[in-house]
Amino acid sequence: MRVTEQRLAQALLLARQPARLSLLPAAAAAACSAPAFRASALCEAVARKASAVDPRPVLSVFTPRSLAWTVARATLLQCIPLVERYLVALEEQEALEAQNVVAPPVDFPDLGPAAVKARDAVARDLCVQLTRRCAERLVAQHQPARVTYKLLKDVGKSARRKALRPAFVQLPCYERAARLARTTLWAQLVPCACELLVQQLVALGEAYLRLRRGRRLQPRLLARQGAFNTATAAARSVGASAGVAAFALLVPLEHPRLSMAVALAGALAGDLAGASIVSLALEGWVREARERDT
Repeated sequence: MRVTEQRLAQALLLARQPARLSLLPAAAAAACSAPAFRASALCEAVARKASAVDPRPVLSVFTPRSLAWTVARATLLQCIPLVERYLVALEEQEALEAQNVVAPPVDFPDLGPAAVKARDAVARDLCVQLTRRCAERLVAQHQPARVTYKLLKDVGKSARRKALRPAFVQLPCYERAARLARTTLWAQLVPCACELLVQQLVALGEAYLRLRRGRRLQPRLLARQGAFNTATAAARSVGASAGVAAFALLVPLEHPRLSMAVALAGALAGDLAGASIVSLALEGWVREARERDT
């Protein structure tokens, strides 16, 4: 019994210290293997949360599936607005022709500038993903297992695990929404911080290139871009948390897969809503500083 207690204490100590995470599941499993502690909820919680911490490899962003998704997303985001404007122009041309009015021909838009923007967006997304993978490894190596588990957990899988617990399903809807919102807020800290870091480095790089070309520094533009990037990151994090809470209040979470879909949809909708609100509110402010300093 004393040996088992020592193993349990060792596992709990590893869970609180920034030790290597690969040692924690083995120590926790060894501590929980004895019959006296097999039914202990504390042992099960330590083993489950320790084994769930598994940072993704840094070079996983260069797998074919990840690269294809990144390129497709950047290309669609840049090309869809051009195609939409082209379709609107075609509809207007057909309406004029229906009224027997000679309409000017509508040419298909040039996709060259959109391809350049898509290339830049792909490079930026790859930098953000690489920074996020490195940040996840640093968090896993230098933070306690409990903090690492909170920061690196997947929102959809966490919602699915919560829906499998009878105690969680029996909670009031507002408390379930609050718990899911808190989980989402923790999970959004590392991605939003990495994206903010990359955005700030890009802004500083553009300022450095301006100085190399003999143009003057734009402190007002740099300050406004920094404020805009910080507000966007904060709004995305808070918006994703609020979106998950709102979807959890509207949709019952008794089914695990439904709970996972609700969490992912709410996080995506809140993320887009937060970024869009900040863009509409502050984009003109940043554009004004850019036009004034040019």
